[in-house]
Amino acid sequence: MNEPSNIQILDDDVVSDADATVERAALPSSLPSSLPPPAPVPQLVTRPMHSLPPPVPRRPRRLARSLWAEVRANATPRTAGIASAASGVVLIVTALVVGLTSAMPDARFAPVTAAAFVLGRALVCVAAMALGYALLRMAMRLLGPEARAGARPAVAPSTHLN
Repeated sequence: MNEPSNIQILDDDVVSDADATVERAALPSSLPSSLPPPAPVPQLVTRPMHSLPPPVPRRPRRLARSLWAEVRANATPRTAGIASAASGVVLIVTALVVGLTSAMPDARFAPVTAAAFVLGRALVCVAAMALGYALLRMAMRLLGPEARAGARPAVAPSTHLN
């Protein structure tokens, strides 16, 4: 099956291109140049012709602000207070709904599993109510009369000794 045959695999153009490449490779690598060598570049000497004023310091350019930076810059304590009050009320209502619904409508689980389910729901409800209460307290501080007057809340003095 693998007999040499008289099939011409290469085209005549491909063979002539290959021969031209071999002839180019046989040329000497450095051909004599008929051009004179390039002239040397003169050294430029720079002298101040007149004195320039000192550079004026420029203000740093303002970088483009991100959306989050814009929100933080425009946020007010009133906005934060309203958001925390709404979140606190939603969390407390959700905790009450979850805590006051029936724990297991079906009795297809073992008593130990049902008890674990009830305890888990109770812990989630207590945690949600605590977080809601903390958010309401934060809203009270942000929206209270001290915040409207512009007074900062009193901070206890430092008690650590030097």
